[in-house]
Amino acid sequence: MNWIVSISLAQLRKLARVKALLWSGKVDAALKEFDDWEHPRVDNFRAYVTKHRHRIVNYGY
Repeated sequence: MNWIVSISLAQLRKLARVKALLWSGKVDAALKEFDDWEHPRVDNFRAYVTKHRHRIVNYGY
């Protein structure tokens, strides 16, 4: 299924920061980036990351 989503440049930058934080194993900092971003998909992503945080490896060592 294809989803067309309107996203701002600021939101794209935030997603890039989250990606970098998760790549470095900084789950808490990544989740904190979404504190002010309310959307059902963001809520689902946060729940997924929280549930699987023990599987997120620090690739930035």
